[in-house]
Formats: sequence, C-alpha cells, structure tokens
Amino acid sequence: QQSKSTKEYWKIMKSQGIGKVKRKIDYLAVSLDELNTFFCQDEAERNDSQDTIHTYKTRRKTYQPFKFRTITEEDIQKALNQITALTVGIDGIPIDVVKNLKEEIMTVLVHIFNESIANCVYPDVWKNAIVQPLPKVDKP
Repeated sequence: QQSKSTKEYWKIMKSQGIGKVKRKIDYLAVSLDELNTFFCQDEAERNDSQDTIHTYKTRRKTYQPFKFRTITEEDIQKALNQITALTVGIDGIPIDVVKNLKEEIMTVLVHIFNESIANCVYPDVWKNAIVQPLPKVDKP
C-alpha cells in the first residue's frame, strides 16, 4: 500500500497532467532532480518530504478565465476606419453605406454585438462569406 504522502504527491502530479491523465501539460513546476530525489527515498524519508509537495503546490500557475469585454462605440468606429476594401458582404450592403450611416446605426450595432457576447451567440449569418478565387494571370 502506498504511503499517504506518495498518494498525495501522485494526486498533485496527475492534476498537472503527469501520469495516466490524457491532458497536455504546459509546464513542470518540480525539477526532475526533485522528482528523482523524492522517489529514491525510502518511505520514512518520504514522509519528511512534505515540503517538496508544498513547494510544488505553491509553484503551480493559475490562469484567469477568459472573458470578452463589452463593445463600445469607439471600438466599432476604430474597426470601421480600418476597413479599406470596397467589396460588398453577404448582406449586399456596401461598406460605404455602413460608414455613411454610422451615426444613425451606432447604438444598434453596439447593442447587437454586446448581446451576442452576453448570450454567447454567434449568429449563423456572421459565419458566411462570399469567396471568389482570382486566377493567377501570367504577365504578357
């Protein structure tokens, strides 16, 4: 039977993707020398190695959950200013029309984008595009 410290150590290791866990590990917070030393000790010495486990626990990275921020009128204005293409999208509305009407439709655009983010919905129509391949023409 494994000692309590060995079980705890492997529990920590598995939570980080080491062992029989099908998860990618981004980093190893314990050096290979520390692992080797821990497992080469006899059980009595291992019980005294709780500081190794504690050190491992305190060195783990913590990640903040990803969240979208709300869209502002300035964000939309900046995005519209960056569009230089004159092509028409799948909705048939030229970008010049959108740019010329931005004062009138800005509040609606902000609302649509923020509702999409808040409700985690990406409308299917936004997933479509018109793609026209342009054949490469040899220069005469």
